[in-house]
Amino acid sequence: MIGNDIISFAEVLPNHQALRPGFRDKVCLTEELHPLTTIFSEEISIWMLWAAKESAYKVYRQAGGPAFFAPKRNLFQANSLTKSQVTGITKTPKGNYPTCIRVQADYIIAESWSVDRNDYRLLRQVVPLAGKQYQEQSSGLKRAILGWVAKAHGIPVESVTLHKDQAGVPYLNYQDRRMELSISLSHHGYYGLCSILAHKNSPFLG
Repeated sequence: MIGNDIISFAEVLPNHQALRPGFRDKVCLTEELHPLTTIFSEEISIWMLWAAKESAYKVYRQAGGPAFFAPKRNLFQANSLTKSQVTGITKTPKGNYPTCIRVQADYIIAESWSVDRNDYRLLRQVVPLAGKQYQEQSSGLKRAILGWVAKAHGIPVESVTLHKDQAGVPYLNYQDRRMELSISLSHHGYYGLCSILAHKNSPFLG
């Protein structure tokens, strides 16, 4: 299982939403935030934790956890920090998931997963999106992902379809048969993110 999230700086930094009274307390604990602020600003650190917890929440939902909106129920523990990447563990009510947060010039991406990475490959694409309306973003990201997967497999793009299960978890079908891939999608601002977790023996080439 794989979960992801993307945060566009252009959407969140101009209005300083993360620094508004009460926002930080809804997202994280001081002990989660402090290690990140040794390298990043408090504002960026809060959004990093938001993305990490959202990515882990998606894995939690795939594991059968009920829906909730309470970021502080998922706790992130950083293990390794650099100026561009933080790795650690996100603890959820359904288990603890390895999490990687990447900080780029224009956005933050976070990914969490539930399997031994020695047996799997994690592939990703960040997709520039033309429109900011939700439906425009969803459609643009969907087209890009179907094209990516079809090209990687050497199959016609019209033979691949994207669906969601009852919990809202996306999955891919090839000729009406579910592909053996775990996929997570996010979009924010003018960026979309697709993360795919594939077994090392999968024909998916990335």
